[in-house]
Amino acid sequence: MSVVLYFSPTPSHPQSAGNRSRIFNLAKELQDNGHKIVFVYYTQEGLTKEQSKDMQDQWDEFYVIEKTIHPKVRKEGYYYIDDWYQEGLGEEVAQIALKHKVDSILCSYVFQSKILEFLPEYITKIIDTHDKFSNRHLMLKEKGLTPDFFYTVPSQETIALNRADKIIAIQKKEADFFRTITKTEVYILGHIQAENILEPKVLKTDGLRVGFVGSANSVNTCSLQKFIDIFEQNEKSNNIKLQIAGSICNKVKTKNKNIELLGFVENIDNFYNGVDVVINPLILGTGLKIKTIEALSYSKAVVSTDIGFEGISSTSPLHNIKDLSLMFQELLSLVGDQTKLEELQQHSKKIYTNIISKERENLVNIFTPLEKKPLLIITHIDFWNQNLGSKNRLFDMVQYLLKSEKLLVVYINPKRSNDQKIINKNNLSKNVLFLQDVKEEDVELDDLQFFVQKHSVLKNFVDEKNYKKLATLLQNYSFKKVIIEYIHLSYFLPLFPKEQSYLDTHDIMFKRYETFKKNNEKHWIEITKSQELSIFKEYDYILSIQKHEHMFLKENNINSLLVPYSFKISTVQKKESKKAIVFIGGNTLANQDAINWFLKNIWDLFVPCEYSLEIYGDICNSVQANNKKKIYTKGRVENLQSIYAYKDLIVINPVNIGGGLKIKNVEAICSGLALLTSPQGAFGLEDGINDAFLVADNIDEFKNKLLALMLSGKLREKLSCNALKYANRNFHSDVCYTQLASLIHSNEES
Repeated sequence: MSVVLYFSPTPSHPQSAGNRSRIFNLAKELQDNGHKIVFVYYTQEGLTKEQSKDMQDQWDEFYVIEKTIHPKVRKEGYYYIDDWYQEGLGEEVAQIALKHKVDSILCSYVFQSKILEFLPEYITKIIDTHDKFSNRHLMLKEKGLTPDFFYTVPSQETIALNRADKIIAIQKKEADFFRTITKTEVYILGHIQAENILEPKVLKTDGLRVGFVGSANSVNTCSLQKFIDIFEQNEKSNNIKLQIAGSICNKVKTKNKNIELLGFVENIDNFYNGVDVVINPLILGTGLKIKTIEALSYSKAVVSTDIGFEGISSTSPLHNIKDLSLMFQELLSLVGDQTKLEELQQHSKKIYTNIISKERENLVNIFTPLEKKPLLIITHIDFWNQNLGSKNRLFDMVQYLLKSEKLLVVYINPKRSNDQKIINKNNLSKNVLFLQDVKEEDVELDDLQFFVQKHSVLKNFVDEKNYKKLATLLQNYSFKKVIIEYIHLSYFLPLFPKEQSYLDTHDIMFKRYETFKKNNEKHWIEITKSQELSIFKEYDYILSIQKHEHMFLKENNINSLLVPYSFKISTVQKKESKKAIVFIGGNTLANQDAINWFLKNIWDLFVPCEYSLEIYGDICNSVQANNKKKIYTKGRVENLQSIYAYKDLIVINPVNIGGGLKIKNVEAICSGLALLTSPQGAFGLEDGINDAFLVADNIDEFKNKLLALMLSGKLREKLSCNALKYANRNFHSDVCYTQLASLIHSNEES
């Protein structure tokens, strides 16, 4: 059976209130059916040592998360859906879920639903609503009561419901409402209460023993106090003994000798054994009345208002009473009538049997795992930081695929201090899993060793610990397809013998290696054409970033899919002018070579001009600023658009080392800027030369074309206009990712 994480802001012990009884019985039913219960209690209602011990003894695993916040109602007069959520809660729950290889999470109440955003896609997310909280405060205020629990408005409740895969409504009325505000599938699950068999008691002829048990909420208190007032005013009440149990005893007032306030009772069986009839005198409220189900499970005669029996099917008029005075009269009619009491008891047993049979069937449907086989991406790229072309590419691809796919990105490098904050900001917390958080188990490495022997170029990149962690994850969760980022992570491929596999190349590496070698520079992977093609053939599809590489792979019988780099295409007209030459890049050998070539051979000639030179990115670590030469090093920037927001900018990229598509050039084109680059920089973009951008092949050409760009606003404007047209034809996200998304979303097998 599966592992269920039950997250609750209400304790399961003792079962002294309806919500506690529901939580306990639901978890117990799952446990009795073989599910492992990892119970996580958030101490919204406090915690005693005795409670802690009871819950520790009851559940397979038990965790406590301390509540530290004290939410206040907003000026609008209601709570926002996450006002009762405590920062850090989701991350802590996610850690517990990973540790215990959880299959599904059951979250009690909508106001703690934010925790679901931190859980991976492959975990089925279920919210047990307990009640409808939309406009609950208005309903209570209309009856003259002060709300004493969470309440909100439909637009806020929708946010919570949309976070789940499945919604549990406690009765049809609420299910119908939820279906009007969310597309998430809504199930109806009343209260599952195990049958309780009591020793038969002989009815006393000297009166009727009536019982009520409940918590001290405002609805219970108001309803029961009104019934007590009627009880005390009726002279025939001497024939009835009213016993009240639960924390409600601290709220109601009475001095009547026939009313006994028992307070908290240690053994609820004794309470039910001591009464002939159980009443539910509720005159307002929403949701299924768990106290009613509990009484039925004991086969007790029940007398209830229509509200107290709401959501429960019954033909008895004693379960549909409209007025508390009438309820009292009905109780009087039962005094001494053992036949009628026994009929009511049998009716209760029949109702309970029908309820429990139906609810157990519903429970099986709810906890039948969803067919969730998401797409898996394995990467070492911290793409959420978006401060490098390769990161931007993966970020855009993830965002596009999320429109139609369940997707999990497994990040193999260690988490840094700010990573989670940025991931949360980008709403990716449930889509990114850090491999360091997965517990490593002992895994056979035979397949890995065989694969690396076959492809020895991967030998220096193998991390056996990460391989074992990913293998551990895959023991419990399946993925329909997998994308591996960069060729050096191909050593993970033996873990996916049946899944459709994709390699996102970013570049064909043997070509890059050859250009680096030609310039006496060291490349991070030394790989030959035959070695690379051999690895490519292990995959079902290879993702090529530009046309030349795509055609090369096709010519070599590789199943290539052209997935160009996508960048947000500028739609805002640039109004403010800035006369600056811009160079952007990471601190790589190729970028160092490019900017040093430019400074040595080009820039001195243009220092007297009105244009300055602005350098951005980690390449600034290798360049000295020089005010006299109008060279300004700006370092990293979080938002590339803030650099490219001006007209009259000229972007340069005189790169001579490396292969593949130059992403900084694509970004300049998509931003509608004048670009001057080298033939190497134009690789894969040849159809845009002298239309969308300019290319210079030597020092003199670069000087002449840069001067032309500086002097002619018309030339800059023409290139800007053509660049945006070219971008829409080649780099719009629909152009880049539609074919990939369609293939992944299909059921096509390799």
